[in-house]
Amino acid sequence: MRGDLRLAVRRFANEPALAIAAILTLALGIGACTAMFSIVEAVLLKSMDVAQPQRLVVMWPHVGDAAGEFTYSAYKSLSQPSSSFEHVALTGSANWPIPTDIILPDGQRVRGTQCAVSDTFFEALGARALVGRTFQAGEDHPGAPLALVVSAAFWRARLGGDPTIVGQTLTIGSDRWRILGVMPPEFFYPVGADLWTPVATVLALTAADRTPVGLQDLFDSVGAFHIVARLKPGVSVAQALTEATGRWKRLPHAPTDADARVAATPFVDHVFGNARRALWVLMGAVCLVLVLACANVAGLLVARNALRARELALRRALGASAWTSARQQLAEAGVLAAAGSLLGTAIATVSLRALIAVSPTTVVRLSETRVDSVALAVCLLITAAVTFGVTLVPALQSIRPTIAGPRHALSERDPGRSIGADTRRLLVVAQVAITVTLLTASALTWQSFRRLAALDLGFDPSNVLALDLSRLDQSRYPTPKARQQAVDGLIESLARLPAARSAAVVLDRPFAHGVIGWDSGLLRDGQQDLDAAWLANPVVNFEAVTPGYFETMGIRLRAGRDFSSIDRPGAPRAAIVSENLSARLWPGESPIGKRLLDSFG
Repeated sequence: MRGDLRLAVRRFANEPALAIAAILTLALGIGACTAMFSIVEAVLLKSMDVAQPQRLVVMWPHVGDAAGEFTYSAYKSLSQPSSSFEHVALTGSANWPIPTDIILPDGQRVRGTQCAVSDTFFEALGARALVGRTFQAGEDHPGAPLALVVSAAFWRARLGGDPTIVGQTLTIGSDRWRILGVMPPEFFYPVGADLWTPVATVLALTAADRTPVGLQDLFDSVGAFHIVARLKPGVSVAQALTEATGRWKRLPHAPTDADARVAATPFVDHVFGNARRALWVLMGAVCLVLVLACANVAGLLVARNALRARELALRRALGASAWTSARQQLAEAGVLAAAGSLLGTAIATVSLRALIAVSPTTVVRLSETRVDSVALAVCLLITAAVTFGVTLVPALQSIRPTIAGPRHALSERDPGRSIGADTRRLLVVAQVAITVTLLTASALTWQSFRRLAALDLGFDPSNVLALDLSRLDQSRYPTPKARQQAVDGLIESLARLPAARSAAVVLDRPFAHGVIGWDSGLLRDGQQDLDAAWLANPVVNFEAVTPGYFETMGIRLRAGRDFSSIDRPGAPRAAIVSENLSARLWPGESPIGKRLLDSFG
């Protein structure tokens, strides 16, 4: 075999054009396949540390064409013994995890993200702590001791991976929270959470009125959560949703709309979203690219064998066995595949960085993707498959008897027509078929992308730069007035830049949490402050913005005026409503001058 490999290297040294073309073709195929597998392995194939995720669903209320969020009271009702659900838990919805200032046990101030969950959360997901324990029954109520669970990433990055951290405290705001446990690295739900805290405890700390009546009103009115439920064996999602919808609509504060219902999505789909299907489609596409690369190289080797027909026939006539010819073909393919694999690994590393850079940051675990040992092992398997693929056809061609006869094989006339002509035609047909498939899929994908890019978003995102102010140093700006002055100063500084036309601040940038934002109920002028009146009006999303926001985002006003410097604390409150809300609340009338009362008073 060593002799065959040396001979193969000498042959390709004498035919550099063919060697370079074959190696580059294989390198591109192997590199693309290795890079894509690395992403699929990191995002989809690694363990989630969730027991039987196929039995989990994520639920939320749905009214009309709008997705909503559950209240704590709705969760308590749905968590009662059920014929459909084995476990029911509550977790912060799309607005969570929330950025939070945290003081570590050593006094260091850091930034982290907090998500509120029920005490049944980890049990429902079947997740166990890596260090310490998770929440137990009874630790999710307003009077419970302040306790939390931390993620493995936060534990290692901020707490030094100290195994004795359990029992120590973290300070959030003015409250000290005791650490109960640390979750494994594979547990990452909700995505981006550093800390998990009990829902009822968090709500109670934010309540201005902490009497039983005030807390109950808070539990009934604050909708900011999703429900994660584990179905009982044999129960379908449709059956579970029918029961959940019936329970939810019987609650005192549930919407009265006829089309109000509970919606759900499988847990895995909720976590990975559209990225799951897209990654598998892309994985299939790059596998086709690899097959196409193998077919191309196999075609080159078959054509090369046709030109070497006289040499192969002479070797057979001199006594060389079929195995000897096949072994030489294997050695040549092995040299090409090995060189292509080395170059392909380098291409995979570079292309992986590029893919991560241009991909959405919302894809779970994408930033953790590396060409690791698993990906390299797969690369070796791919190399072996490529070697076999590019060798199979030429080797079979070499084994085929060529004495049909030797005079024709040894003749100078058209040596390739009788040897491998059918094989070459089949390879060409296969290459054309795969190429047409890939080109068609690429054209359809590009057409879909162009249509999505042409959608009217209601604002113009071009030339808009978004900055995150959620990490404003609270110690430097300790009071709301100081923070307001800092933000106002920043807006003025940005607006004066030569390249800036305008600047403004918004509570949440558009689509920061998908279709879910900050919700509020409404009362129209003249309606009494009664539950029936609140429920009769739609629940709407609201935003808090500074003057100049609509100009900055390229949003045109249909009527009325924009916010200005006169809309300050102490001045009459002003609001701008959407055209859709105006049509729902005052059909056929102008909303200018009308009055509203929202849930925040």
